[in-house]
Amino acid sequence: MDFKRIKEMLKGALFIGFTAIVLACQASAEPKDQKIVPGIVNIKPDAQQGLVARELVEMIERYNYKKVKINDSISSVILDNYLKRLDGSRNYFLASDIKEFQNFRYTMDDDLRNGDLSAPFYIFNVYLKRYSDFVNYSLERVKQPFTYTSNDTYNYDREKMPWIASQAALNDLWTKREYRFPMGQFI
Repeated sequence: MDFKRIKEMLKGALFIGFTAIVLACQASAEPKDQKIVPGIVNIKPDAQQGLVARELVEMIERYNYKKVKINDSISSVILDNYLKRLDGSRNYFLASDIKEFQNFRYTMDDDLRNGDLSAPFYIFNVYLKRYSDFVNYSLERVKQPFTYTSNDTYNYDREKMPWIASQAALNDLWTKREYRFPMGQFI
């Protein structure tokens, strides 16, 4: 046997082995039931996204120069950063949403390791619902006469402020934003 033929056989064996490993990993990943957010079209993770999540965790743990272990403390950081990226200005999520998301605080690491993306997708679906509520509220407000007689103030930097407690308080915040943003266009 020549070297070229042996090389081709090894490539074939590696391909078959890799394919078998990938299929076994996909079959073993049982995502949790995706929680449904009423009032919107919910997006759901697919098997390929779960596989990518699993591979990323493995690559970070195995090949990162710091040899980072994805654990509960990293899981907590992942949740905090995800919420900050989605709603860093705290204009959409309610305090009750954030309280519910705390259930995911120390499980994201295990979920990602297993390729289960149901938690981040659920959080994103809640965000989509809140944002949709904001758009619908704003469209209804546009139909009403607009006056600049309010003495209310609006704090742009809400990052360190508490999350809004109720939908009524969130609507009030959105109304204050409406008063400020149109004025900002002319000043």
